[in-house]
Amino acid sequence: MTTRRTDRRGTFAALLAVAVGGTLARLLALGDRVAHWGEARLGYDVLRYSATGVFEYRPVTHGPLLYHVDRILFELLGASDFVARFPVAVAGGLLPLAAWLFRDHLRDGEVLVLGVLLAANPALVYYSRFAAGDVLVAAFALFALGYLARTRHTGDRRYLYAASTMGAFGFASKANALLYLALWIAAGAVVADQRAFLRAVARRPVFDRRRGGVLARAVWRRGTPEMAVVAVFNPVVVLLFGPFSTIVVGILVAVVALLGGLVLQDAGRDAARSAVWLLGGVVAAYVAATGFLGAPLAAGGRQVAFAFTWFAAAAGVADVLLRGTDLGARTSRWRAPAVFATVWFLVLTLALFAPRNPDGLGLWSTLTAPLSLPALVEAGLIGPLADYVDVWVASNGNDYLSFSLPLLRTLALSSLTVVVAGALGFVANRYGERDEFVEFALLWAALAALVYPVAALVNAPWHALHVVVPLAVPAAVAVAAVARRVPNAVRERDPAVAGAAVLVCCVALAVPLTTAAGTAYLHPGSQDNPLVQYGQPSDDFRDTLDAVETAAAANTDGPDVVYYGAYFHVDNPQRADRLPVGDVYTENDDGGYDLVESNENWYNRLPLPWYTESFGATTDSARTLEGLDQLAETNPPVVVVRSQLAANVSTVVGSGYDRTTFNLTQRNVTVTVFVDRDAVAQQRVDAPAPAFAALDAGIPTESPVAARSNRGIVKRGPPVSLA
Repeated sequence: MTTRRTDRRGTFAALLAVAVGGTLARLLALGDRVAHWGEARLGYDVLRYSATGVFEYRPVTHGPLLYHVDRILFELLGASDFVARFPVAVAGGLLPLAAWLFRDHLRDGEVLVLGVLLAANPALVYYSRFAAGDVLVAAFALFALGYLARTRHTGDRRYLYAASTMGAFGFASKANALLYLALWIAAGAVVADQRAFLRAVARRPVFDRRRGGVLARAVWRRGTPEMAVVAVFNPVVVLLFGPFSTIVVGILVAVVALLGGLVLQDAGRDAARSAVWLLGGVVAAYVAATGFLGAPLAAGGRQVAFAFTWFAAAAGVADVLLRGTDLGARTSRWRAPAVFATVWFLVLTLALFAPRNPDGLGLWSTLTAPLSLPALVEAGLIGPLADYVDVWVASNGNDYLSFSLPLLRTLALSSLTVVVAGALGFVANRYGERDEFVEFALLWAALAALVYPVAALVNAPWHALHVVVPLAVPAAVAVAAVARRVPNAVRERDPAVAGAAVLVCCVALAVPLTTAAGTAYLHPGSQDNPLVQYGQPSDDFRDTLDAVETAAAANTDGPDVVYYGAYFHVDNPQRADRLPVGDVYTENDDGGYDLVESNENWYNRLPLPWYTESFGATTDSARTLEGLDQLAETNPPVVVVRSQLAANVSTVVGSGYDRTTFNLTQRNVTVTVFVDRDAVAQQRVDAPAPAFAALDAGIPTESPVAARSNRGIVKRGPPVSLA
């Protein structure tokens, strides 16, 4: 590692300026693009959460952090695309500040260039202006890693607590937070192996034999059968040979806790022994009680409960084994901070994932009913962890080439500067002044590019940013190395080298800036935009939405918006009170299931429900022309239909409606919206001046829609997720 200057306030000031500029750029025209399918689903879900007070984590919608933040912002500022995207834009804009945390590994110029690359990369700019968790998890993960690096270099435990906080926020942002951790472990293992290899090539001892001998003798002298049993019955064994029943897991928890406590008791650690026994007794009793009460923990919950107890017992055993060694001294110093950071992570994660329900199990209702705390822990900690593993760690059966080739194409078209400079930076780091963090970052990026095609749920361009973030580190090394050539060449009076270096630096900055301008600002929904996913409408229909809002506000009888046709029809609109909206089945005499309500076509309406809900508009639907005739008796001001059926609607509603046709997705889902021109004109005439101005500004003037009852019907979500 190179010696760095101690006075780096100028670098931090420049980095802060980059972050401020990046944030302002992300906020520019933030609400102009029509919402993506996934953004609209999230926005609608948050509106219903705000109206009902009910929230339950669902893996398909990823982490709960954006739900909670957007709910607060909606209640304070009103619901709009700008407000929904605001938290992500701010997080993406401040991402360059994470570069400052790696100043022990990077030169001043490299820190600054890393910040610029994170601020200007087109993929990061585009999806920082997108209401989803990808930029959030990438930002929080990079900050968490930076704080861990600072903890290692400074020994300041406050950085560890900051890393714990960032980790909890990242975990609550999106399910692939676990994938970040797995990639870090794999990249770290490769770096450690490389370090050992270089020591061997230099004929230096790979291991410290003296310290290793002391540790081995301590283990041999203090080892007991109880320790061996705890070591054998570990979470990996339970995972490989399970799933065991709740009774068996309860017994295993009790045995591990008992043996770990006996080891501590023999070593005179009475306080630690009591803590392990208390923890083991509580967990074993809870796991077993769930089985006796007829609601046993799921397999994932049982494994997490056992792992939690095992780590507590194993920590006590390790403390006894390592006593008197250098490793034991370091472990003893960091034991309390590590426990506090872990507990803080779990508490913060529980607070974010726990359900909210004024009339049932919820975070706030548990305060008045402490006996429901175990159920809350299962719903807010154990369940989400098991779901995360199922969603992102287990393979989704993807065809590798069909997922990897689009990812590589997105990287090439949107992040070419980072890709090329990243490869050159790795070469410069490996054969020049080597820093293990730069090597670690490139391995992290390479592993991400290899693993995401396997783990991804959807073949989408936003996966590219999870490769770009780590790849920006070696890219910054390369660009900064070229930039350092400029003053050297000027001093040596070498205009050719100076000119070439300046040209390379200008290209490295100009390419991402121009690409970001086109993808994020000029053509954010274009079919030719490499960062656009299929669920993004290719047409801008803001004017139509304004007309829909105005017409709905003028309606006093019947539904404000009517959807016509089987593609949009929902048998029971009340099923949309809370997501997911699912079909309803009943079991027949033959043991099969009969469909009694078809409701999943509601998802075909997105992104329109997000806007109609924010307007306070009521909706209904008709599958047949006869049904449309009945609804037409109330003179609905807005009718939505697939374009191929627009002629049917014209025959029913007559000529008093303006028609607009546009795509709800990138292609092949063309709809026609009929808006009653008299309703629009009348509302504009009758609206008071302030309300008229608000309508023109696209600000909802209706009061929040009243909470609608949820009948608790078991629902099944949509078969395909676009987010």
